[in-house]
Amino acid sequence: MKKVLFITALLLSTPALAEDNGLDCEKVASIAGSIMDIRQHGAPMSEVREKLGKPWYGIITEAYKENRWSTERNKKRAAQDFRTRYELACYEYADNS
Repeated sequence: MKKVLFITALLLSTPALAEDNGLDCEKVASIAGSIMDIRQHGAPMSEVREKLGKPWYGIITEAYKENRWSTERNKKRAAQDFRTRYELACYEYADNS
């Protein structure tokens, strides 16, 4: 969990994620879920890193450490769980800042 919080903190420097009142946790979570969805459907990590760029490397790496599932149901659940993990970490970070 500390790694997730650290990565979330690094994302604070990304202007697209900042709102007037702080971090846009919904956007962080949505992008994290999308990264896991892409991973579950077999995209090479190098392509994902190239397209999304350096601010997302930490989340991409974490997604590719997770199992890749064969059924659509499990792929969807993996993306949802990954999204939720990052949303929770983001809100915890925002609430304690």
